[in-house]
Amino acid sequence: MKKILIINGNPRSENVAFDDFCVRLKESLIGRGNEVAEIMLRNKRIKDCIGCYSCWVATPGKCALKDDQEEILKAFVNMDLVILASPLIMGFISADLKKINDRMIPLAHPFLRLADNRMAHYPRYDKIAKMGLIIEKDQYYDDNVMKIINKIYSYASFVKFIDNNAEEIADEAYNL
Repeated sequence: MKKILIINGNPRSENVAFDDFCVRLKESLIGRGNEVAEIMLRNKRIKDCIGCYSCWVATPGKCALKDDQEEILKAFVNMDLVILASPLIMGFISADLKKINDRMIPLAHPFLRLADNRMAHYPRYDKIAKMGLIIEKDQYYDDNVMKIINKIYSYASFVKFIDNNAEEIADEAYNL
């Protein structure tokens, strides 16, 4: 059994198809014996990172901003897998999902190391959840958009589209 969190970054409640896909994925993951939670970002209060680096200097591992991001940070150290889900908006993930990505810095130390031929921060915790990304294409989607997304999310265990079957994605998540 894996502990899995789906973070739904769909900012528009009228995009029912996207939310329905996340529900089907959640049910499919639960059907495989996983413990699954979901966070709907549009119902959360998450501020923009202000770049103060308090999470490295003043309060190592803790963000100075007090909002719902703390719940998400805790999930990354307590879950086995976090699935980020977002419709593409102008060729990239939603601003809601980007905000939580920007605020992940407390999970790392400020010190750098060479890893996989690139510089990377040392992780602050022994265990950090694996990550997957699920996206819904928009009118701006093309091969260049996908190259950018794959480069930015190169650390993700998978990048899938909602036009993939939820069962297929659940199988891939289960087999990680």
